[in-house]
Amino acid sequence: MPNTEGMVSRRGFPRALAAVALVAMLAVGAVAQQAPRRLITYCYGDAMQFWLGEAAIQAGVPGGNGITVRLDPAQGQFSVLRRTQTLFTFAVKDLSSNALILWSPDRRAFALTYSDGGAIGGFHVRVFQMQGDKVTEVSGSIQPAVDSFKASHYCKSRGNNVSAIKWVHDSKHLMLMTEVYPAGDCGPDQGHAEGYLVTVPDGKIERHLTLDQLKSFPGICLENDEVR
Repeated sequence: MPNTEGMVSRRGFPRALAAVALVAMLAVGAVAQQAPRRLITYCYGDAMQFWLGEAAIQAGVPGGNGITVRLDPAQGQFSVLRRTQTLFTFAVKDLSSNALILWSPDRRAFALTYSDGGAIGGFHVRVFQMQGDKVTEVSGSIQPAVDSFKASHYCKSRGNNVSAIKWVHDSKHLMLMTEVYPAGDCGPDQGHAEGYLVTVPDGKIERHLTLDQLKSFPGICLENDEVR
């Protein structure tokens, strides 16, 4: 079983998640002759990346006091461990693409972004808080932002994407990016994206950002689309 202490290397991650709601969705409708765009992506130093394969993957969390996360791809099952003790286990139904975990700077919360529909859509977020060895799911904290975006922008045939972009300051503030599924049958809104800074666990929307505002938000990482 592969066992990686710290973050999984960027080289080993084949961009499937970066090509989802975090990167590729922003390339829709662009003109080929334009100057290279700066696309929103996750910050590599924040991310724990898991790619699907036959073998289980286990990766340590730097500064996590012995915390590791294990993915058993066949079952879509994630386990949070402290050294050899399993603290919490949860399953992701229909996991179909690589998964990304963002840990808060204080290591008291993490957010999982995953797909149940492939490389460009069907992206969802689950959020968890840790207090000592107790892990609690608080995924309802993203729902106000998801509902707010859906009220104005929605793909009836495929739904919308949501991705966790960055923990801001601590484990109480999470930046999300919501996006209309980037496919032609989603109409003129395809690929439209906005940002939401929400509080965890209550889900209060502290800021609602346009895509340009999200790109310039402190700490958000950008990538030149020509290097993908």
